[in-house]
Amino acid sequence: MPRLIGKQSNNGWYAGIFLLSAIAAAVFLEYFGMINVVPGFGKERKPFSYSPLTSVPVTGLVDIDK
Repeated sequence: MPRLIGKQSNNGWYAGIFLLSAIAAAVFLEYFGMINVVPGFGKERKPFSYSPLTSVPVTGLVDIDK
């Protein structure tokens, strides 16, 4: 069995990796419009969506007037 006396922990690395992954997840969610913290940042959404099976505009899902 290895001796653990005097060994340093890697908690700093784990905290850094967690922080970077949390920032990356927040930027991803902001960019694709799932959250809106920074106005004007991210992709522009189309006013309507198409049905994947028929390629016909689906109405009633997005209210363009608002």
